[in-house]
Amino acid sequence: MATANETIERLLRHRSVRRFTDEPVGRERLELIIRSAQMASTSSNMQAYSVIAVDDPDKRRQIAEWAGGQRHVEQAPVFLVWCADLYRFGEAVRMHGGSFEPTLEYFIVSTVDAALAAQNAAVAAESLGLGIVYIGGIRNRLSDVAELLQVPPLVYPVSACASAFPRTTPTSVPAFRLRRCCTGRLTTPRGRKRIFAGMTRRTGSMRPGGRAARSKRPGRGTWRRVRAIRPDVMAKCCAGKGSGSRSSI
Repeated sequence: MATANETIERLLRHRSVRRFTDEPVGRERLELIIRSAQMASTSSNMQAYSVIAVDDPDKRRQIAEWAGGQRHVEQAPVFLVWCADLYRFGEAVRMHGGSFEPTLEYFIVSTVDAALAAQNAAVAAESLGLGIVYIGGIRNRLSDVAELLQVPPLVYPVSACASAFPRTTPTSVPAFRLRRCCTGRLTTPRGRKRIFAGMTRRTGSMRPGGRAARSKRPGRGTWRRVRAIRPDVMAKCCAGKGSGSRSSI
């Protein structure tokens, strides 16, 4: 469907880009991207997120390995790690004589805040002619990534984003049909089977051996089976390993 709205057209053209040129992004563009991220919606204006720009080649190499051997993590000129950050909020509360007790609600708030800021940054980057790809694989080794980046307590990496000028334009991957995504009620188990069967026929991404099922390295790849983060792993991550954030909004 054609539209004269430039913003909607850009959103509809979104593709995940994994092959980039060596052209520098530049400080001015990066600042515009981060400023755009800061204008994302945030619960009660807590702004419970931080972003770390990872420039160190050794850290990039290690994160790429933990994320399943994704080379673009090393190669992209810009690599941003978006973190849920309750440490800064807690410190602000204590500065004003209050006390802060992290809860599940605060955990969800900070995670959503980080995701909203990251998406604003992604849209801003694409509007500047850059390509982006999210790196959810950093959660494969969540506590290790937190330690590597020396995040303080109550901070954890939600996702990362590699960005640069695209070398190629990938083909689109069909999304669920609108009526399957936006509905007044959830489908029955039988209905869900029909939906997934349709997606398998259209993209092949959900069948055994398809993109979402295969792994470049058995047991280590980004597309391996999704596993819930164990409470003990999350507790270790939130306990913090370092003395402070390297970069935050």
